[in-house]
Amino acid sequence: VLENHHAALFFECVGRHNVFRHLPPSTYKELRAGVIEAILFTDMASHFRLLADFSTFANVFHEMSKRRRRAKLRADKANGQLIMSMLLHAADISNGCKPWPQSKRWSDMLLFEFAGQGAEELRRNLPLTANMDPNSPPDQTKFATTFTDFILLPAFEALPKVFPSMQV
Repeated sequence: VLENHHAALFFECVGRHNVFRHLPPSTYKELRAGVIEAILFTDMASHFRLLADFSTFANVFHEMSKRRRRAKLRADKANGQLIMSMLLHAADISNGCKPWPQSKRWSDMLLFEFAGQGAEELRRNLPLTANMDPNSPPDQTKFATTFTDFILLPAFEALPKVFPSMQV
């Protein structure tokens, strides 16, 4: 739900400023579909599928010559979409890469958001989503460490195979 809201808000904002006014309608339609798909991939439910697809692509891409890499990118729009989706997803999960004060602040806000979602789920008699019980919040240190080990690091280890300057 939140990702759909983000996509709608993005197009509302750029529409207000007429950012894409010079694009032909067919190009705008294609761009819109690609942006929406990339935003939808920020949903953590898509993380492992996106990471698997990107890692497969990255391993093949990494072994190619520069000339063949450019040709591969031009040959299939899906490659560009995959890269755009992975970069946006990486930005979305990058909190653990930020300086400590900023990372801690975002982590605090995330846990507050989780508790709010859990309270709303309880209010609606819905099953509680993992880590969102407002009466039993997750241990922040353990939560952040697990997230880093199983979510953040695998994503950021795959990226330099396509973008060498992103080496961690």
